[in-house]
Amino acid sequence: MIFIIMHKDPKFKKVLKEMIESYQETGLMMDPLPKLKFVADPQHGEDIYGSTGYYDPKTMTVVVYTMNRHPKDVLRSLSHELIHHDQNLRGLFNTQKAISEDPAYAQSNPYLRKMEMDANLRGNMLFRDFTDKQKYSKA
Repeated sequence: MIFIIMHKDPKFKKVLKEMIESYQETGLMMDPLPKLKFVADPQHGEDIYGSTGYYDPKTMTVVVYTMNRHPKDVLRSLSHELIHHDQNLRGLFNTQKAISEDPAYAQSNPYLRKMEMDANLRGNMLFRDFTDKQKYSKA
């Protein structure tokens, strides 16, 4: 796993490691692990409609923008992108239906819309399960 961490907080790094291990235990496909880049980018940090991150299936790289965001929100975005990595490893990006030049692909491409819906649902639920386990299983 390659980390380009903009967070200097060791707690963030610890939680990130625990989160990925937890996701692997659920059966989420993560082998090989994606490259992870956490980027402080003013363009995305100041734009209310800016991207929070993306997944590049060709390089198996997850990029998450961190500027002006709560660490939990950064991890939630990561969770969404990790679902896209799982989809990629399952071969769901290896189809013509997964190709779109339209920036509004989530509205215009039914196949990619379903992949986004899956990433939103599973990503949020896995993250919720992980955070609840961390909060409530500690004595």
